[in-house]
Amino acid sequence: MARRAEAAVAEDVTAALPGPDETVVVTGEPGVGKSHLLRRAGRRWPGAAFATSGTAASAGEPLAAAGALLPGWLPADAGPAATEAGARRIRELAGARPVLLVVDNAEHLDEQSALLVRRILPPGAGLLLACTADHEPPAHLTAGRPVRRHTVAALDREPAHRLAAALLGGPVDGLSAYRMWHSSGGNPRLLTHLVEQGRADGALVERDGVWRWAGPPPSAPGLRDLLLAVTGQPPPGELAALEYLACAQGAPLRVLSPLVAADAVARLRRRGLVDLGPDDTVRLSRPLYAQAVRAPQGRLRRRRIHQQLVAAAAARPEVSPVLTAQWRMAAGMSVPAAELRRAARRALADGDAPAAERLARSAGDAALLGRALVAQDRPAEAEEALRHTACHDLRRLNRLWGLRQAGAVPSGGIAGRAAALFVPEPTTPIPAARLVPDPTTRVAAADFAGSSAAAAEDLAGVEAAAAVEQPDDPVLVAAAAALEAFGRTFAGAPERVVREHRGLPRLWPSMRGSAAACHVHALLLTGRLAQARERARAYYDAALTGGEPGEVTPLALARGVCEWWAGSPARALPWLREAVTLLDARIPFPIEAYVRSEYAVCLAASGDGAEASRLVAGLRAALPAGPGLDGQLRMTELQVTALTGRYAHAADLATALAVDMRAAGRLTEAVEALHLACRLRPSRAVAADLADVVAACDSPFFPLLARHAAALADRDTGELRRCAAEFAELGYLGLGAEAYAPVDPARADELVARCDGYRPPWTAATAADAALTGREREVCELAAAGLPNTEISHRLGISVRTVGNHLQRAYEKLHVGGRRELGEVLGLS
Repeated sequence: MARRAEAAVAEDVTAALPGPDETVVVTGEPGVGKSHLLRRAGRRWPGAAFATSGTAASAGEPLAAAGALLPGWLPADAGPAATEAGARRIRELAGARPVLLVVDNAEHLDEQSALLVRRILPPGAGLLLACTADHEPPAHLTAGRPVRRHTVAALDREPAHRLAAALLGGPVDGLSAYRMWHSSGGNPRLLTHLVEQGRADGALVERDGVWRWAGPPPSAPGLRDLLLAVTGQPPPGELAALEYLACAQGAPLRVLSPLVAADAVARLRRRGLVDLGPDDTVRLSRPLYAQAVRAPQGRLRRRRIHQQLVAAAAARPEVSPVLTAQWRMAAGMSVPAAELRRAARRALADGDAPAAERLARSAGDAALLGRALVAQDRPAEAEEALRHTACHDLRRLNRLWGLRQAGAVPSGGIAGRAAALFVPEPTTPIPAARLVPDPTTRVAAADFAGSSAAAAEDLAGVEAAAAVEQPDDPVLVAAAAALEAFGRTFAGAPERVVREHRGLPRLWPSMRGSAAACHVHALLLTGRLAQARERARAYYDAALTGGEPGEVTPLALARGVCEWWAGSPARALPWLREAVTLLDARIPFPIEAYVRSEYAVCLAASGDGAEASRLVAGLRAALPAGPGLDGQLRMTELQVTALTGRYAHAADLATALAVDMRAAGRLTEAVEALHLACRLRPSRAVAADLADVVAACDSPFFPLLARHAAALADRDTGELRRCAAEFAELGYLGLGAEAYAPVDPARADELVARCDGYRPPWTAATAADAALTGREREVCELAAAGLPNTEISHRLGISVRTVGNHLQRAYEKLHVGGRRELGEVLGLS
């Protein structure tokens, strides 16, 4: 945290100096910890230490600092004699010890007090530590002495995140931590104030052990005063520049040059109050600055500033029409509806949905407004706006992705014609080759829509319209990017997703986040774990700057999934918990379902099987009707079943799921299910099925999974060693440990240690496992779970008598008296 950085500087200040004849000036904006640093340095000084401080109120009062240096000393006057007497008294108190003199707020020290300091510390007599907010050391204090300067910078993002967590006493989700860091500029005092205010206002809330900023941005009256205390009251020229920049909301400096002095902008940049971006775009560096600057502005003042901005932009045709249209509206000018519509379309194309919303509302254009609202994950408002428009494709997409509804949408227009081509009625005489041009359409539709054939028809129409007939609609294009990546990834073509990846859509946070997460998942499925981690981190960091939970959530999920594939639930769990914390009413249900599914699996792997089972039951209850996300939930259920010790039953569930996924064209999930089934209960038949499915996929990683399954089934120790080495080399350490477990336990233990100690329960074979047949183990698992014989009979498709026979033989083999003892003997959690 900040204190560790201060301690490092304090050590440098007090211990690494060449000698006493030196002045060290510590600079930095108020609130970054300079005073604390100086106090630490004073406590570490081996000689005599004295401290004083200047204040703005006493800057003109002679010898104002003397009272702190010599408590109770009252000079008769402030002349040279008093100054010399004070200096003599300090030297007497120090005796033969080296002197350290600490001066806080040195920029406010009066001339007489500065003279007293120089008298106390003539050249060679001691060390002077001065603290100032100014970048240059105060000349009246340091004259005649060599000066070394240390600048205490504001906190970077990670230290600020740790400070927020320390203040709150628990972890903070990455998006909330980023917002507080960005708003405060990393200033510890401002950050502390934000945390305190957020807790007092109820904006900061704790959910599942993670703190989240769930309320509006901070706006308490005291915030502006605190900000001014940190930055100082700007001189008139800089204040005027700040006012124009706050109203301009990002414009090229050359456009603002008639209104804003270049030297004022340069000074503001040196103070860290403004940033210069691409094309010399200048804007305030912290959101709180704009708030503090706008607060005292009257309505007429803001209108006049916008009128001047409009006039400045008139001579600059390169200025964005989005910006000029917004300035003209803020200036109270009349803007033709056609111009507003053009600007709204441009804002959508630029990825600025909030600006598009403002412009579309002013233009009275319901279709554009609906697009802007859809692209902000505000489905209920979008549905209301689109209700009486002809935007059938967009409305279908909004109802599927945002409102979890399918069908009941007029079938006319482009989407209706495209849907008829992709998913025609069974009696329609269309050649079979034209029925489903891309099988990934159905895969994507099923999961993203979350349900029925009507949903599949709807999203088939959306994809066709976006890709073929409406390529200029950025909302549908953004949806198509995510749907295509998702569909291909789970239809067994992750390599194609990686190979053809051309970047992310600029619009629509949840779709952009989903497309990014699909890209990461495709990298994982093609054996590129290191690259997947790097891309997940980069996508996540970029999403933080956008500030939208709908984009950050799937990328926090992606970072957790990367760690899970690497074999460490301990490293995955914080990311998945963050993703769960970010879920709210605006997060589309498909994202929510995947987040909660992966979280449940990771909880089970971490030993909390009861909570994992509760989450799975809740997901099952909330799942929309139909087959959409059922495959994902079934995969979750069987993984939790396996991770809680019932791996024989889980193996049966996995093979059944693989059959259904293969029939549905979801080949990737069939591969994962069959590979897990072989890991749980090696089988040559299942391994052969896996090889068949792998042959139909394009991933270069899947053949390694097939080889691993076959080696387990054949007990081929040499092949298991080779597979284990390849898994480990690619970074899939958990799979490497599993493959090593039966042939090289020592090497397996090494990899388990690198996975933070995690090993799946089925890799620790017990005497009980060896004694039981697969069917006996399966019957015992169900009996230990509390199922009666009749229910076990129904689930396994065997007679009640056969269930009883299996149990009796198992009791004899395991030397137990009944089903109550089975769970403990079998190691079931």
